[in-house]
Amino acid sequence: MLERDADADVPLGERVPYPLPQDDDTTLQQWLAELQVEADDVDAAVDAVLASVQPRAASGQALDELGRDFGVLGRRRGRDDEQYRSFLLGLVAAFDGRGTVPGVETAIAAGVLATADDVSLTEDFDTQQYEVTLENEAWSAHQSGTVRELADLADPSVVELREPVHNRLSPAGVQVVSGETEITVMHVSASATPTVRAADTQHETVDSAGTFGTEQFGTGEFS
Repeated sequence: MLERDADADVPLGERVPYPLPQDDDTTLQQWLAELQVEADDVDAAVDAVLASVQPRAASGQALDELGRDFGVLGRRRGRDDEQYRSFLLGLVAAFDGRGTVPGVETAIAAGVLATADDVSLTEDFDTQQYEVTLENEAWSAHQSGTVRELADLADPSVVELREPVHNRLSPAGVQVVSGETEITVMHVSASATPTVRAADTQHETVDSAGTFGTEQFGTGEFS
């Protein structure tokens, strides 16, 4: 990690040793004063660069540059700076905690702008699979592919996410987000009403018997 020189804040003019001129009106001191202005500009530019590579401090285009380091997964996808910053921090957490349950939960939580308490994993050691459950409204801030992408990035290579992703909701009406041709229906608890969100993957449905199937929603109203 880069560290600042202990003498970096001492002006150049004050570093001149005797017997060199010390008076401010001398040619040497005036030249050093001009050089100090340029040195301060360079110092500020270096600080800005160092800040731009930190997700918590970066903004705008700097965040986009950081996202490119993660390839397709790191795309902004309509997020504002605050949401995008949280998402990138989730990617960092995914790499840092790869292969652990807390690591997967932390990565998904950051990516959906929730807390780790809003994400739970249920492991099936027999099939080497696990299920993800999102509590409350954790699903609302992202497209369905986000959870799958973050989970795939953070989980061990020998296990896989079992579909569908579950969402335990408070009682609420059906909501539809326009702009996508396909819609994902999540498996919800019996005491909750499902929330429908636009998805970037093919939607999946689960009936009460646990049977998987697919269905294409039309443009008509939901009953």
